[in-house]
Amino acid sequence: MKKLINIVLLFLSFSLYSQTIASTQSHEGKVNALLSSETESSSDDSFYSVGNDGFIIKWTSDGMGDHYQVSDLQVRLVAKNPVYGDIAVYETDGVSNHRLTVIDSKTYTKKFSKKFANSIVSISFSAKGKYLFAGTTAVNGTFVLNARTGTVIKKATDVSGIVPLILTGDSEKTAVMYSKSGTLYYYDLIGMKVKAKFSAPSSLNQLTLFGTGNFKNRFIAGEKNNTIFILDATSGKTLAQYQANSPLIFASKSSHEDKQGLYFISDGGKNFSLQLVDQESLKKILTGKSAVSPLIIKNFTGLKSRDKFTCAAKNAETVMLGTQNGALYSMTDIPESELYSIFAITENMYQKIYDIDSDESLFYLLTQNAIFKTSY
Repeated sequence: MKKLINIVLLFLSFSLYSQTIASTQSHEGKVNALLSSETESSSDDSFYSVGNDGFIIKWTSDGMGDHYQVSDLQVRLVAKNPVYGDIAVYETDGVSNHRLTVIDSKTYTKKFSKKFANSIVSISFSAKGKYLFAGTTAVNGTFVLNARTGTVIKKATDVSGIVPLILTGDSEKTAVMYSKSGTLYYYDLIGMKVKAKFSAPSSLNQLTLFGTGNFKNRFIAGEKNNTIFILDATSGKTLAQYQANSPLIFASKSSHEDKQGLYFISDGGKNFSLQLVDQESLKKILTGKSAVSPLIIKNFTGLKSRDKFTCAAKNAETVMLGTQNGALYSMTDIPESELYSIFAITENMYQKIYDIDSDESLFYLLTQNAIFKTSY
């Protein structure tokens, strides 16, 4: 019964400090997003996962996860302040409740919460942690917030359309914003106004800004209709296109040149493939040469039937994947010549507690299929 008592604490709403437990318990329901802790200057090998169950789970290299229930709503997006470590999440019931909440990464207590009238499609911090950006589904619905207080500094009404990508360079003077209307904006964060804009392919999903070394933040990748687009971030020009079935795209932040580039997972039906558009290929297409085929790092299998991958991220040599049913899978980026089998790092160890009651000497715990009785 000790594990049941621990999980009771896990599901209670947090007050001063959030209760936590380290385990391999999976999410209950869909894994919505994964966030790597890796940066160019840090070798932190942990991941964060968020899901429909309202949990943030911090996964470490030993396969264990620290679980924190930070919301009674779905958590759909997650971002981390690169300087102060605060974690931003988007909480929603999928209908009318839309909250952007910032949480202390040490105590997992709420620092502030901001309500929005519309769904949020992107959240991100600026490079030095000064700004917090939110893109919503409203017309001209892009917001620049003070990352420490949540105060709205500017509603960017001169940026039109839905904006699923907002990121800054190291100086924080300018933000690049991609609008699904087919426009790439460069936004002046000193004067709080658009300084330049370029045409780009419209309606791209899974937007990511990537590139390191001499090509840091030089490329933007996105996906539409089973086609991956790689854009020049300075002009919006399409540099290359790659066909992939239901792709999941992500990039490495590693300083190692052989690990730099754009990674993606392609669904081959029975099997999957992990592929890479490497640094050398990116250099070629940037100079106008024809795109070369991506490198197939490995073909793999192992996903349970009636489940599907929903998100992916990379940290150092580890690739993490989340699924529709709440499981997490991991594998390395080491090339394999034979079909590789991956296994879930999670399991359903615990049952959700829906209600608790007690008399003078006993607790009664209600789960979906049973009532448990335990002493104090």
